[in-house]
Amino acid sequence: MKKTLSLYLFLIATICFCACIGSNAPRTNKQKQADEASTYNRSKKASYENRIRYSAFAPFLYEDKFYAYYSLAYTPSNPDKNGYSEVVLKNGPKAGQTVRTKNIIYKTRAAQASDLKKGQVVLVNHWNPKVQDENARIDIWRKGIVYNLDEINNGKVMLEFPHDQNDFMATKETYLLQNIRLIMKPILKDPRNFIE
Repeated sequence: MKKTLSLYLFLIATICFCACIGSNAPRTNKQKQADEASTYNRSKKASYENRIRYSAFAPFLYEDKFYAYYSLAYTPSNPDKNGYSEVVLKNGPKAGQTVRTKNIIYKTRAAQASDLKKGQVVLVNHWNPKVQDENARIDIWRKGIVYNLDEINNGKVMLEFPHDQNDFMATKETYLLQNIRLIMKPILKDPRNFIE
């Protein structure tokens, strides 16, 4: 009995010793790189969100229209006496160019389902996040108005895009919630006047 007990203790001690040595085995380069990436690098989604959060949006096409197309821009200078600021566009077809404009969106944040209300003006991107190709990413934004929230549980929101104050039959399109940003500054309203 004593010999059997000591044999079991010896086997358990040997197994524990081997397990400890196996856990300290040399790691491959691929394993080291994966550990470093997960420790020090943020996900692409987080770094993209930070890049947008600290950027302004400035129009590069159809300036002074509700349906203007916006691009990321460096934080603008103080406006002159007429309200115009000069901004340098970060991306889009006019990347690197300086634009003088009044229509700057200074602050936005990612939209959550609980934030959206019908009639609210938001900023929307046309990029499909299911496509993982960075070259396919389109950072062109435009303003839209929340029209329908019926599919919000599926992560989809229907927006409408009026062209002027008399466009009551505006184009309606459905977008993924993750492509929508709330406009925090300045507060914008629907350009149309509804008679109630």
